[in-house]
Amino acid sequence: MINSKKLSWVKWLLRSLLIGVFLLSSYIVLNTERGLETVILVGKQFLPGQLKINVIHGRLLGPIQLKELNYQNSKINLSISEIKWEGHWRNLLQGKLNLGPIFIDKLNLFIKQKSSQKKSKTYRKKAFQIPKIFHFLNFDSVVIHQMNIQADNIRLELKGSIQSQWHINWQLTIKKPTSSIPNLQGKVVLQGSISGIFQQPEFNLILEKTNLKWREWQFKQIQAALNIDTKSNKWLFNLATTQLNNKTFNLAPLQLKLSGSLAPFSLQGNLSEFKLKRLFQDGQLTKIIIPNTQINSYLSKYGLETSLQTFKGNRNQLFAYLLLSNYQAHSWLKSKQPIHASIDLNFKDLNFLTQLFPKLKNNKGSFNAQLKISGLLNKPLFNLTVNLQQASTYIPVLGLNLKNIKYQLHTDKNILLGSGQIDSGKGSLKFHTSTNLLTRNLPTLIDLQGKDVTIINNPEYQITASPKLKIKVNTQQIETDGYIVFPKARMKINPKNNNLIELSNDIEFVGKKKQALILPFSLKSKIKIEAGKDILLQYQGLNTKLKGSLTIIQDSDHPVLATGQLNLFSGEYSYYGQSLKLKPSSSLNFANTPINNPTINITASRNILILPVLSTPDISNEVKSKLGSNNFIQSALFSSQSMPISVNIGLYVRGTLQNPYIILFSNPSNIIKSQLDMLSYLITGQPSNQLSAASTQLLLNAATNLGSEKNNIGQLISKVQQKMGLDQLTIGSKPIFDPTTNRLQQNTSLIVGKNLSPKLNISYSLGLLDQISILEINYLLNKNFSLQTTSSNFANGLDLFYKLEKN
Repeated sequence: MINSKKLSWVKWLLRSLLIGVFLLSSYIVLNTERGLETVILVGKQFLPGQLKINVIHGRLLGPIQLKELNYQNSKINLSISEIKWEGHWRNLLQGKLNLGPIFIDKLNLFIKQKSSQKKSKTYRKKAFQIPKIFHFLNFDSVVIHQMNIQADNIRLELKGSIQSQWHINWQLTIKKPTSSIPNLQGKVVLQGSISGIFQQPEFNLILEKTNLKWREWQFKQIQAALNIDTKSNKWLFNLATTQLNNKTFNLAPLQLKLSGSLAPFSLQGNLSEFKLKRLFQDGQLTKIIIPNTQINSYLSKYGLETSLQTFKGNRNQLFAYLLLSNYQAHSWLKSKQPIHASIDLNFKDLNFLTQLFPKLKNNKGSFNAQLKISGLLNKPLFNLTVNLQQASTYIPVLGLNLKNIKYQLHTDKNILLGSGQIDSGKGSLKFHTSTNLLTRNLPTLIDLQGKDVTIINNPEYQITASPKLKIKVNTQQIETDGYIVFPKARMKINPKNNNLIELSNDIEFVGKKKQALILPFSLKSKIKIEAGKDILLQYQGLNTKLKGSLTIIQDSDHPVLATGQLNLFSGEYSYYGQSLKLKPSSSLNFANTPINNPTINITASRNILILPVLSTPDISNEVKSKLGSNNFIQSALFSSQSMPISVNIGLYVRGTLQNPYIILFSNPSNIIKSQLDMLSYLITGQPSNQLSAASTQLLLNAATNLGSEKNNIGQLISKVQQKMGLDQLTIGSKPIFDPTTNRLQQNTSLIVGKNLSPKLNISYSLGLLDQISILEINYLLNKNFSLQTTSSNFANGLDLFYKLEKN
């Protein structure tokens, strides 16, 4: 009995002792600084990283003060200079934990990112979730002295406090925004603040002035500001940039101002007037002024209504309207959202086209376009109408006056149909278009027909054409098929030889080179052209009519090729002042060759009368007769049997248009023995040994340009050079600057020179065609330096030359 009592007493004592130990331990853990240190020490063992706290004050029940806290794992680095908070544990009975006032001083958080690590969809989803514990936390107030959060390209700085009022200021710096917005380059700095009462804060956001680049577009000195006041339900947005440009277009300055209310939603705004500039490939810059644009949007009983209007006076204006039926505020757009929209564009004054396209002058007419959109957002229905009436324009570079320009365009279900007309000269060009709007590449068929249409009418070219073409167009290719008849044409292609000098091959130009035009689509064509009965061609002394046909084939990345023949008839060829008659067999031949380099088959000649050489006892054997000279009368007295011989003399032009060569001929072939005499008779009507000084210069020039090794021109020059004791006697090109034309000109000249001493040389050149004389005296100072004085019809000068020799 006693033993059982003792045993129950012992149990009670042990139980009480355990309860006492537990209560004492709990008190020590919850209500002493040592207990707080013990809890933190135990918690370190379960953290995935390393936690270090240098100073710990307070108790677990609060308040708690931690200093120099550092935490690091594989994903983040966290450091806090000081943090204080006080918990109110009574709220745990209500399922909430109230931490009371929180004070944070110098919080730095660095988030590590590995670009090579591919995040799964599950990881991304978790990364953006707010931990569930935060749903059970309440904060009486938060004071943040300094907070820095940094990732690889993003840095967030924040400070302020949250009590009954918001006092938060922050700055977000994005060094490489391309990680968030593809192809965006530059540095973005956003500054913001949150103020006002806790339940109705006011947000301010400012984009600092910066330069950004997106694809080919550059934003210079762009800045923006956003203000949202939840108390008054008002908001403001301003965006400005001094310049928005790419390689072709320049918009400056741009300023957009928007304002409105949050509930119910409304928007009013204005895009201020700006200049639109366009830079052409030839360096020409044009500009046009875009007037103010008004923007309005609001929620009505019908849905979300939006309108946009741009107008300049009463002549040109743009109006657009959009209605999203039954749209609910602050909701996302659905694919089956009903949509009703219209765009009206009216131009009664087309003179602004000259500012965009400088080659168009005196633009007149009226233009109206209307686009209506209905149906669902994912399946819209389009209805487009375009009208261009009583339009005309003048193109000075082509000499064209285009009149009575008409164009009408409308939709028929999913087909865009168009028809138009252009009058040029005495003819008219008509065309019809058809575009399938349901196909992605928008295939379009253009049927073009015309008769006696003037396509160019300037001093060099006057051409009329009668085309019949079918053109297939899509976003990737343009294909043309058909034929063009040219009933009448006058073409003057370099009718005069300007003798402009060609620069040496070793000269390099500094600066930007003109880039070849790269089209975003491919070209393919097969066109047959036919020359009518009234086609005249003048080309470097050639004056003839053309007759024939060509088939022209063009493919992308290949030259334009032609096949066919153009016959030359009823023409002549002017060669050094002599008119040569073309043979009927002359032609330009194309055999799938580049259209600008046909094979030449031209034969031109003229008839001359030649007297044979006479020998008499009283006349020296060296006397020779020629028609039109004094010797002709004298020779006729000695022999009545001496009769002039008719000789047909001329030349064959062979090779290609870019690399032609000339062959001389005479018929009968046994009358004129040498090529030099043949050339002399052709251009002067006399043999080479009976020419005057002026005719000799002309012969030398012709022989040099002929380029034939059989003309013995070198022997003739050598004989004259030996007789006169000269060190130099040549026919060459002498460059000279003409101040009247401001151009460097090549002067084909007879050049004579003499070395007066080993260091002193004098030369004189006389123009063969242009009477320009140049006297040069050159004195050699040493191996590298020399002085040269020049005197000509235009100017005098003294030059110092330095010669550098390289092995």
